[in-house]
Amino acid sequence: MSDLLTAYKEVMSHWPSGVAIVTSVLGSKRYGMTISSFTSVSLHPAMVSICVDKRAQMCGLLQKSKKFSVNILDNTQVELALAFANHDIEMHERFQKAEFNNSETQSPVLNPCLAWLDCELHSFHDTGDHVIYVGQVLKAKTVEQKDPVIYYKRGWYGHLTRL
Repeated sequence: MSDLLTAYKEVMSHWPSGVAIVTSVLGSKRYGMTISSFTSVSLHPAMVSICVDKRAQMCGLLQKSKKFSVNILDNTQVELALAFANHDIEMHERFQKAEFNNSETQSPVLNPCLAWLDCELHSFHDTGDHVIYVGQVLKAKTVEQKDPVIYYKRGWYGHLTRL
């Protein structure tokens, strides 16, 4: 690994992020993966972006399905985040680990979670080893009032302290 890549990864590990599960459906098959690269892009219209590794099964699927939901996890859902991040667990097995309802776009929505967004694919951008997907938010809902899962310095954290 190059010195720049090592330094880059170390610097980026100092940027805390929330953890979510992105889900979609194509035909009758549900897909999902854990992400921490998720952000608001626009308020008018409401849009968000997610970044997906090109090697991930979800990458090509999102271009075909043209829809996805973002399920923001609470601090009790670390095991679920790990399951959806584990490439050795088949998709149908991942979805057996929790209850999911269908959104308006038919994308699976985790029940319960902190909050979720149901999105229609607006655009995607090929960037290095990832694809940036921009989704226009069709529906947004806050479900629970708990602390989120935070990913920071390659570890999972479950409590926030207000300053």
